[in-house]
Order: sequence, then C-alpha cells, then structure tokens
Amino acid sequence: MSHLLADHRDRTTALEDFQHNLVVTAGAGTGKTSLLTGRVLTALLGKQLAPASVLVTTFTEKAAAEMAERVEGALAELAEGAVNAESDAGRALSVLRESFGRDQDSIARDAAALLDGELPPIETFHAFCLRTLCENAREAALPPDAHIAEDLDTDELFDEFWLSLADSELSGHCTQPILDEDAWHALLSALGIDEIKSALRSWCRRPQLALYRFDTSIDESLDRLTSV
Repeated sequence: MSHLLADHRDRTTALEDFQHNLVVTAGAGTGKTSLLTGRVLTALLGKQLAPASVLVTTFTEKAAAEMAERVEGALAELAEGAVNAESDAGRALSVLRESFGRDQDSIARDAAALLDGELPPIETFHAFCLRTLCENAREAALPPDAHIAEDLDTDELFDEFWLSLADSELSGHCTQPILDEDAWHALLSALGIDEIKSALRSWCRRPQLALYRFDTSIDESLDRLTSV
C-alpha cells in the first residue's frame, strides 16, 4: 500500500510541479503517456500557459499522433463536464482542483476554448527541428520549403557526391585534394574502393562525428595518449 501511495505522490508531483525539470523513468504499460497527457492538461488549464509555449516531442509519428489524440480527447471530456475519475482528464481534474484551485465550470470553459483555438504542437523531434529551421530559414541559410530527406534521397545525393569526389581526388587535376597522393596510395592499399565508399557513406550519415577531433598521424596519437 505504501508503494502505491508513494507512486501516487510522484504522479501528482509530475502534474503540478512546473518549477523544476522532471524526468520520469518507468517500464512499458505503466502510464507514462497518460502522465504526459495530464501534464499537458495541467500546464494549459492549471498553470494556464499559452499553447504556443508548450511543446511535446516524441520519437515516432505514431506516438505523436496518439499523444495529440489523447490530449484532444481529454480536453473534450473536460469541456463536456462528464469526467471519468480514472481517465486522463479525471486525474488531471483532481490536481487542477486541489493544487491550482480551479473549479470544474471554469475548467470546462477553458477546455472548450482551447479546442476551438490552437492546441500545443505535438510532434516528432525531426518535425520540431524542421519546423524551427523553416521558420528561421534565412538565418539557417536554408530554403523555406526544406524537408526531411528520405533514405532514397540521401542515397542519391551521396552517389552524386561520391562520383564528384572520386573524379576530383583521383584524376590528379584537383588543386586542393583532401588527401595527397601518398595518403591515397596507402588508403587504397589497405581498403578497396568499395570499402572506402561504404565507410564514407556511413560517415556522412553521422554528421555528429565532425565534432570529434581526429589525429592526423600516428605520432600525434601517441603523443596525446602519453600525455593523459
């Protein structure tokens, strides 16, 4: 029983505490989505944050669609006033009353107004980042109609890049090659052309690797290791 009470207290804290950053870790089927839905409701109806200042992000489009459906359904339930105590709306209603001092009639009015207006964005991380970039396209030096590239698009772009790179680097006409002739000879002696292409393709799919420092020689690696 004490475990259930402790869990209830934690769940309530997640719905009412907007002064701290909160992290919820729990297994599948334990109610994380329900808790997040409730937090959106208390943010809008308790803390009374503007919808545009609330952002909900997920990993998948399916999860984003489910979250949007649950938030809208809970708002509709609150707006109608016939609230099931065990639903997302019911659990949020209890906190709205006890922690935020809201009465059910005013909650119903505000919920109805939210449904008639614009709800908070609920989207994937990719969609959020793309929307932010497009809204600031000039600063980001991107076209305003930029879109997320599909795997087929990126494969075609890489193939074009690879042909251009190979022609430039290996033709002997490049004035500023990425690798000099000796380096290319060593690389081609160790790896086949297909292996180099595959490795470079993997690299291009992980742009975060550009943030890491890579040594340019074995001596540099040894010097850095011995200094640790």
